Amino acid sequence: MRYSSEKTQPYIFHQYGQILKVGSLILLMMMCFRFFFIFKFTDLVLLKKNLPTTFEGLFLGLRFDLSVVAIVASLPFLVSTIGLIFNRERFLYFIPYFNRFWLFIFSIIIMAVLICDVNFYAFHQQHLSNEFFEVCSGPLNDIIYRLSRHYSLALWIPVLLLEIVGIWFLLKRIFRRERIDLFYAQPIGKEGIFALLFSILVLLSFLSRGNFSEKSLSLEDAAFSSIEHVNELSVNGVMAFNRALQTQFY
Repeated sequence: MRYSSEKTQPYIFHQYGQILKVGSLILLMMMCFRFFFIFKFTDLVLLKKNLPTTFEGLFLGLRFDLSVVAIVASLPFLVSTIGLIFNRERFLYFIPYFNRFWLFIFSIIIMAVLICDVNFYAFHQQHLSNEFFEVCSGPLNDIIYRLSRHYSLALWIPVLLLEIVGIWFLLKRIFRRERIDLFYAQPIGKEGIFALLFSILVLLSFLSRGNFSEKSLSLEDAAFSSIEHVNELSVNGVMAFNRALQTQFY
């Protein structure tokens, strides 16, 4: 069954809103880990003495986090946009299921990486690096022993399991199946749709790069200050793990 644009457009815009809602929750989760890192490992007195530099570091950290969220949200946005072209009932009902599974998987991956980064820093006093792969290599018994030595498994495994269940039910509630004929709005012309989608695509592109310049944001940009504590609070575990992967396998 093919739907008219009067029904398809508001339904797809609703999916955009749900993606934005979940992206904001992922961003909030990453910022919570950042503030946990600050209170756990950072000299607060030093940060108070250098408030302008501290806020600059936090803003840089926000750009790092937004970069991760924009990359994760880009595919659900593109899949939802295809719905505007197909206007087919089965594909339109497929969109919320895809968005739910995609965002669920990456929410869990981001959560696990952030937990690993916090514990890795607690032991090595640095963010995730090549040493992480040394911890996770070798026979299974050795891996379990090193993980139990480096990570508070008794604390984090129950937390991670609770987060998995909570995130799944939250996403199931956000991306629930809804009747398309319940969505009514004044349809936008083709020019308006093109301008809107192009604007969102450009915004996602810049957010994923983290920069408005030719060079995208990288870990080297985190070393903007002579204060090491400020430099470290701007880094997130996902970017550090990405750098470790590149160094290890490329």
